[in-house]
Amino acid sequence: STLFPYATLFRSLQIAADEIMDNINSEEEVIKLLSKILYPNPDPKSINKMILSNDLYTAIGALLTGSKRGHVKNVVTLNYDSMLETYLSVLGYVPRVIFELPSLEGGEDVRIYHPHGFVPNPSSKMSNSNFIILGLDAVNIRLGTVGDVWFEKTHQIMRSSICLFIGMSKRTFNDRALSPLIATVGKEVVRDRPTGFWFVKEKLDGSTLKRYIKNNIIPIEIENFEEIPELLLSICQESAKKMLNSF
Repeated sequence: STLFPYATLFRSLQIAADEIMDNINSEEEVIKLLSKILYPNPDPKSINKMILSNDLYTAIGALLTGSKRGHVKNVVTLNYDSMLETYLSVLGYVPRVIFELPSLEGGEDVRIYHPHGFVPNPSSKMSNSNFIILGLDAVNIRLGTVGDVWFEKTHQIMRSSICLFIGMSKRTFNDRALSPLIATVGKEVVRDRPTGFWFVKEKLDGSTLKRYIKNNIIPIEIENFEEIPELLLSICQESAKKMLNSF
């Protein structure tokens, strides 16, 4: 499985979001505002063209659409948009968007969890969530509360999978919303395997590196995010090679 935010909402932005939301009267207005920001040009042809030419979607799509070599079946994204779902649909795969728990599992190819809410392209037939988790307090409560259904579901996914943390800076590693999950899962699986691999676009100092290792996370330092697609595709390629060699 993979935790897949395209960008990190830092503390200052979350506090600013709280101030903005204090002046908005309803969740519906928040969703309309986000929709305008996320989809300045909601034309399906334009969106399809954009996502099909995006290297990161191509690489993530490869992780999600394997067969014999295996593939990622669960994605937890902190994004609101429907770009990943649209990409998979264009390829002929069946994604299932989940923003309410508990949820039934069906015959979908990939389950994509949106704990912070979901705002699809207005031209799509997908339904939006009736909530948006945007401000600092709401974000911390959503994944950082032991016993909450989202905490427990994400805990179960991380506990039963080797995770890829993509698009998250080292600041997110210390975020109150994720730290309890990471620490909990790390202690549970440390004797068997790493919790997962974290792509980091910063040089890690000794103390930060030790914190990753202590929490059972293997950081992978990269120069820039443009390296990620090639790294993800190499995972698929190596997995396919091992499968071929087993025949």
